[in-house]
Amino acid sequence: MNAVAAKIEVGRRVIHHGPYGALQAGVIVAVRGEPGAQQDQRVGVMTFHNPNACSFEVVTFDGCRFESHESCIGRPGIGRIDLQDKVHGPRLIAVAEAAVIERRAREATDTAIAKQKYADAVERVRAENPNLIPIPAGQYGGAVHAAKNIRKELKAAGIKASVRSDRFAGGDSVDVRLPYGTTDEVMQAAEAIAKKYRGGHFNAMEDIYEYSNSPWCDVFGDAKYVSVQRDRAPAGGEA
Repeated sequence: MNAVAAKIEVGRRVIHHGPYGALQAGVIVAVRGEPGAQQDQRVGVMTFHNPNACSFEVVTFDGCRFESHESCIGRPGIGRIDLQDKVHGPRLIAVAEAAVIERRAREATDTAIAKQKYADAVERVRAENPNLIPIPAGQYGGAVHAAKNIRKELKAAGIKASVRSDRFAGGDSVDVRLPYGTTDEVMQAAEAIAKKYRGGHFNAMEDIYEYSNSPWCDVFGDAKYVSVQRDRAPAGGEA
């Protein structure tokens, strides 16, 4: 059936277009407003939702629930809704609603397990490194705290280096400088120590910085950027 001709109603089967071409089959479980009575305003590719326009709630058969709008029907891209020619009764709607409850319970259990594993990892990191300085409870460590621990680790490894922290608009950094002539082996050892304190990484494909949770950084501090470099050769060549 043509998507335009199909009626927005409770029980109507739909296909939801998700990211990366994912398609989810579902059913409309609630409708708010009168279809066609009020329209969302479109400006170019943008859509501004009119609060009086028709909206509807969809439950997918894999247990997801979300709100959609009449303007999403047949619209290209993520969030598109295609109305199907089937209208289901209360029995299948109840099955879909049960799938939502089951999925949410499963996600809650998985979240609780993940939180406990992370908490255990934090305590393990703290216990296994008694010579480092943990961030005091209720305080933010950041680059200053990370730099203190990097210095301690480098000193314990017998690596001579200058470690400086800096704050700037949008983040902070730690710069580790090793003397000119430092061997590649020592550079690699210093890099292995310093990289544990990086708070994330720069995603060049999307031109954004992506933060990542780390038990190590939660306990001993981190910085947005951590670099390890050799000093340049002295003027006139090596002494």
